[in-house]
Parts: sequence; C-alpha cells; structure tokens
Amino acid sequence: MFRSLRGGVFWSIFATSLTFALIHGFNPEMLNYGIFGPLYYLLGAFFLGIVAYHTNGLAAPIGIHFATNIFNTSIWGYGSSTLDNMGLQSIVYRHTLDMPFAFFGIFAIVITYGAFQFFKHQRNRS
Repeated sequence: MFRSLRGGVFWSIFATSLTFALIHGFNPEMLNYGIFGPLYYLLGAFFLGIVAYHTNGLAAPIGIHFATNIFNTSIWGYGSSTLDNMGLQSIVYRHTLDMPFAFFGIFAIVITYGAFQFFKHQRNRS
C-alpha cells in the first residue's frame, strides 16, 4: 500500500493520514477544538502509518487505535462526541477531552512504542 504512490513511503503515509484526519474531521467534537482536532488526528494517523510500515501489517496500528479509543472514551470521555459518555474523568476533574493533554497522550504512545521497538531490536540482535 505505501509503495503504490509516486514519491515513496512518506507521501503515501501522509496521504492516508490526511484522509484519516479528513474523515474524522466530520466528528461533532471538531467544532469545539478548532485546528487542534484535525491536527491531533493527522499526527495520530501519521504515527499509525509509520507503525503499519514498520510492522508490515495492520494489526499493530488497529490495536493502538482501538486502545486509544477505549482510553479516550472510558477514561477522559468526549463531552461533545457522538458517543455520549463523560468517562471516569468526571471522577478525576476534567469535564471533556483537553487537546493539549491528548497531544501529550500521542507523545507518550510514540515514546512507549519506540522504546518497545528499541528493546525488541536489542534483544533480537544479541
């Protein structure tokens, strides 16, 4: 899939990430987050595309996407989403998903995945 577009892997991942972000741009919560909503989806999709490329499959990115959705709906919740759920965050203190915190979540997932791949590579090399 990623080798089919002219320009190589980067543009293929970027094109699919942009499509993912545009499709998710129709979610109701996008009206509340301005540019941060589509940017969140674009960066998340780009990361998932890189994972798909490196694992040569869709199982890992689908699993990460599923885990992220479960976390966001059950823990933080989306106050204005089509899924009417405030999540466990009402027990903590947040009233809806905070986009800067969501970007921190993407960063944490990327670092965790990178560390996992690094240690896996180190273990397989020895």
